[in-house]
Amino acid sequence: MRHRTEERMTVVTTPEQYAAEWERWHAARVAELARPDGWLSITSITWLLPGANKTIEGFPGSFRATKDGVAYTPDASEPATVRATGETVDAAATFAPQVDGASVTLAAGGKLAEIINRSGSYAVRIRDPKSPGLLAFHGVDHFEPNPAWVVPARFERFEQPRREQVNSVLGTVTHNKQVVGLLHFAIDGQDLTLEAYDDGAESPTVIFTDATSGDETYGAGRFLYLADQLDRPDPVIDFNRAINPPCAFSEFCTCAVASPRNRLSVRVEAGEKNPHNH
Repeated sequence: MRHRTEERMTVVTTPEQYAAEWERWHAARVAELARPDGWLSITSITWLLPGANKTIEGFPGSFRATKDGVAYTPDASEPATVRATGETVDAAATFAPQVDGASVTLAAGGKLAEIINRSGSYAVRIRDPKSPGLLAFHGVDHFEPNPAWVVPARFERFEQPRREQVNSVLGTVTHNKQVVGLLHFAIDGQDLTLEAYDDGAESPTVIFTDATSGDETYGAGRFLYLADQLDRPDPVIDFNRAINPPCAFSEFCTCAVASPRNRLSVRVEAGEKNPHNH
């Protein structure tokens, strides 16, 4: 289950028009974070061992990792439903989410059990609309939007995409990223490059760190969604739309971190700030 704010960028005209457009985008971003089934709703992550039945507090039934996926045995008194299809699970069933792909989500008792596959290991995350993270959420701090951080770029598309293993915040699993090319741009007269990914519309195009990371901004990196820019003759990188990854808000996420190529030496004083500093 992945949600993201629509990232379509408008042409920057006057500072006032840009500020109004950014405020609309930011309001949608905050609303997305406040979703009752969003990243802030996650209350636990349970890794499954092959062959071992595992019950998870707050969700009926049991889970077990197998060679074919995750076997779920429902509680006879409270059957679950597959959220995407509405199918009732009233007997043992096996679900096989793809590596780093879409999860399978079961609903029961007002909560969700999200089955994920990371590096061939399975886990279950529980999402609760009454989670402490949601109850404590009052918005996300950010730098003031500045059109100067809408940076012209040149995209160098590879003839053939390259597969790259990118580390995660956990350190024990990796993410398989499809690198489609390089974004070339300049900040303060310094020529810089970021590698761009294409893992589907719901995945970030760029994960980067800069000289503010670990202090003003989240240390593992921030996300940019730039897919709509890559085929333009005049692409731009709007750093005002740099957002925190889910793991900045929840310890129960498995986010990819910035690759060595995407660690900028300059300060990017734009986008979302570190939520742990506030």
